[in-house]
Amino acid sequence: MDILLYDLSRFPDTFIGQIDRLVIKLFYATEIRKSKLINLHLTDINVNNERIKMLGKGKRIIPILSSLGKDILAYIAQRASIATPSNSYHIVTKKGKKLYEKLIYSVVDTYLRLISTKIKKSLHILRHTFAIRLLDHGTNLNTVKEILSHSTLASTQI
Repeated sequence: MDILLYDLSRFPDTFIGQIDRLVIKLFYATEIRKSKLINLHLTDINVNNERIKMLGKGKRIIPILSSLGKDILAYIAQRASIATPSNSYHIVTKKGKKLYEKLIYSVVDTYLRLISTKIKKSLHILRHTFAIRLLDHGTNLNTVKEILSHSTLASTQI
């Protein structure tokens, strides 16, 4: 799924296309929740150490792939010309404003529509894909439960 979804030809070669790709990639590669993505600050990401600090259900540090780090750095370079220095949110709209739920749903729906015939396309498809990929690569179920911040193992098993 990731090769098809990350295909650069699917994303416009614009700042908006860069935002869209980063949103999709962050959901898929980090299991970040929508509210956390909306409220992610520049200081929460350390590209040099390949880590994202996630607040919410406890404070967690999530490792990121170097390829995602490169995407983040490219985005930050573009972001500097759009966002005001006082806006500390990591991902902003083309007007430099904080992301909002409807925009995120629109981005996810648009790109999942290109690769999936599922009627219901949601953010959780990416989150579940992330979890399945971990399991496919040998991560045990309890570890996946912790990564996804599930309160019970039953939630993860579903």
